[in-house]
Amino acid sequence: MAVTLTKSSGDTLQLGCMVGGAFVPSFHVAGWSDTSDVPGTVYPGYDGEEVDERAVRVSARSYTVRGWLRADTPQELEPLIDHVQGWLNTREALRLKRHENDDKFVLVRKVSFAHDYVFKTGRRQCNVSITFKASDPYRYGPPIILSRNLYGDGLFGTAFYGDLPDGEWYAANRGTVATRPQLTITAGTAILGLVLRNRDTGEVLTIGDLDEGDVAEIDCERIVATINGEAVTHRMGDRFLVYGFTLQALSPNHLIAETENATGPFVGLQIEARERYY
Repeated sequence: MAVTLTKSSGDTLQLGCMVGGAFVPSFHVAGWSDTSDVPGTVYPGYDGEEVDERAVRVSARSYTVRGWLRADTPQELEPLIDHVQGWLNTREALRLKRHENDDKFVLVRKVSFAHDYVFKTGRRQCNVSITFKASDPYRYGPPIILSRNLYGDGLFGTAFYGDLPDGEWYAANRGTVATRPQLTITAGTAILGLVLRNRDTGEVLTIGDLDEGDVAEIDCERIVATINGEAVTHRMGDRFLVYGFTLQALSPNHLIAETENATGPFVGLQIEARERYY
């Protein structure tokens, strides 16, 4: 199975070469780093360091891909090396998959490309080592896309799955890293004091009042919120301004929507995110 790289345009490169008329996936992901930055404060006369847990972070990662290229003649091998090297020399992030059927990818950029000819092959085969940097250290898995129309009084809603009371549902995140979703909320009627809670994390998202037809778009990763295109990030609450709103890792994420309406409001809610893995 071939190591696969994809550009934003959809252009895909499978690392390997033709041998005897057949494609041979001659590359593999040799390994990657996994380090964390743990800054500490040293106080004179005290052992060790004081660590602020909020400052601990996962560092950028380095991925190494190794393999070989082969051709029938040196004149055919050189253009093949040039093609691979040229394809990788781009400023944009590439989606790297360990093989074409991998359901996870990591965003990388090429740092180095090195090749050396194999002894006694008449410059018809070379070994290749490619180093990539993942500034975003996480691997991304399948998308989380949930879309529902919610109705009811006070607490309102329908379960995404399972037997739950009105106004409660799950947004399951099977990834090993918490993820911050994008929310789109469409008010079918006037809504008073709309609040979204994640009961598993204690996080609260304060959306507030919406007029009929309003569309609220909330990017919890970038910590940006708009209603009908107008910035309203300040309305989302202090915690949101610092941490956003997350779907906890390996958790069903039991969500609750609340309003102050005395009679049944109607709202469309869509949640989009991607599972993330270390």
